[in-house]
Amino acid sequence: MTDEQLSHLGLDMGRVIDRRVYTDPHIYKAEMTQVFSRTWQFVAHESELQGPGDYISATIGEQPIILCKGRDGSLNAFYNVCTHRGAVLTTRRKGNCGAAFRCMYHGWTFDQEGHCIGVPYPDAYGQDFSRDVYDIPSIRVETFAGLVFVCLSDDIGPLEEYMGEVGPYVREVVEGTESLGRVRWAYDGNWKSWHENFADNYHPEFTHPVVGTGYRGIEVKGNNYWLDEGHGMLRFPPQRDPQRIVAAMRETSGLENNISDNPLWQRPPFDVDFKQDHRIITVFPNLDLQFMTGGMMNIIQVLRPQGVDRTVVELLALGTKGESQPAREWRLERTLDSQGSTGKVSGDDNEAVVRCQLGFAASAVPWSNMSRGQEPGKVGGKRDEYSMRSFYHAWRRYMGEHAL
Repeated sequence: MTDEQLSHLGLDMGRVIDRRVYTDPHIYKAEMTQVFSRTWQFVAHESELQGPGDYISATIGEQPIILCKGRDGSLNAFYNVCTHRGAVLTTRRKGNCGAAFRCMYHGWTFDQEGHCIGVPYPDAYGQDFSRDVYDIPSIRVETFAGLVFVCLSDDIGPLEEYMGEVGPYVREVVEGTESLGRVRWAYDGNWKSWHENFADNYHPEFTHPVVGTGYRGIEVKGNNYWLDEGHGMLRFPPQRDPQRIVAAMRETSGLENNISDNPLWQRPPFDVDFKQDHRIITVFPNLDLQFMTGGMMNIIQVLRPQGVDRTVVELLALGTKGESQPAREWRLERTLDSQGSTGKVSGDDNEAVVRCQLGFAASAVPWSNMSRGQEPGKVGGKRDEYSMRSFYHAWRRYMGEHAL
């Protein structure tokens, strides 16, 4: 489709996406340096790092890093690499290093801040050898409302400034929470497809049978927000009561009996304000948060690209600090039931984004339409695509000459 054809359809380049952004390995490589190396990247919830030596490993773009809690309680980030020969110091996703990380290859050791503190048989390196030269380069660390971010660039402003318009909304849903656990899975598709899907409220009633059935006869309300710097938000009131959900489950599963007796559909063992809005928040470029009505189930998802058509989703289930064990278990069970890789919601999303990746190979159809929502300004209806256009507006700015 040419620019002239797009114009004939009433579309401009800000409302369509060239599908090569999902398939071109050169664009993917540029994203690693232009986007992932120049943005604040979520790594952990503070509650996941309880004591000295606790660590979480991650990849920022494709670069391996470690986030570790020091003896003084500080959070330190450095590259997950031995400065001797390049082996990663740990392949574990989380753990406790004790006093130091020890490379399995030649036994070099590094403390909780990445300083080289041990080299076996150092005399053979000569009298000018200095361990200090082999300290692992550190990485910037900042926290926001209990969420821990790192940034590979020294040229990017502070995290609070980076969050901008989305900051108050993130703070509202995550302050006072703690991590209940993580789960991760991979899908064969580009990382941006999942981030778009999170910002897309046009698909749920078609993609997710339990959602679509539950919405029958309901007036759909809510808004989709363009937030500056590539962020976005969906906000909508609760529009399905528990009876409708049970009815939807009964219809989609084909099971007529005992659906309401299933523990997964019992009311939570804590107070819920069913008048609270449901919020879905997207933080540029790869962080998604979902706060479900009344805080019944709250999740964080971060995307770790592994190639132009391979992505790992890491999901954290959140609970309220200090709540009871039954409450924690209730949240965890429902998170896995709906939002895990085979859940009633995310399982459908996995299938959708993989099908999109397959379809992107059709060269005769090179554009994706993201023009829903024609009102001027930054706020549209629930099914509109303001937040997705916000993402690509920022994406093009970060990519510069590498953007299409």
